[in-house]
Amino acid sequence: EFGTGAVKITPAHDPNDFEIGLRHNLPSIAVIGKDAKMTEEAGKYQGDDRYECREALVKEMDDPNCPFYFDEKIANRPIEFTETFCKQSQGELGADLKLELFQKAYVQALFGFLDKETGYRRFNETMFLVGRKNGKTTLLSPIALYMLMADYEGAAEVYSVATKKEQAKKVLTEACN
Repeated sequence: EFGTGAVKITPAHDPNDFEIGLRHNLPSIAVIGKDAKMTEEAGKYQGDDRYECREALVKEMDDPNCPFYFDEKIANRPIEFTETFCKQSQGELGADLKLELFQKAYVQALFGFLDKETGYRRFNETMFLVGRKNGKTTLLSPIALYMLMADYEGAAEVYSVATKKEQAKKVLTEACN
């Protein structure tokens, strides 16, 4: 089932999310096992070392029989939306919001890979794992706005979930500012 939404709950990868997952009976899905090999959840990459899997994925992108393609124009739309319409709400208030290169790469990968048959995005779930104070809220707030307003999805819903209400509210507060 396809749709627009944003939730970052990864019970298999984060202790706080594990607790949320328990409370809400969410599945705990791990694609990389403790032995650093891909699990059954990784599909055809099961048993591959994580580095082998990465190499296979890169090779797959160049394969003309790959069911997905990369559309740079579509990949750049959320970036252009962010850098055109979103402003800093912390630090230099009102300044244009400019994404860092790692943020742009993440957004392009998330939005730019499309199914050749359906045109749907390849990825409809994601995990954005970076350390504290590295712009998670600053990036996820514009993505939430983009998905609500400019992603061609009627009646879109976006969720922000965290272990504490105040933390979850940050994405909405940042988006409103």
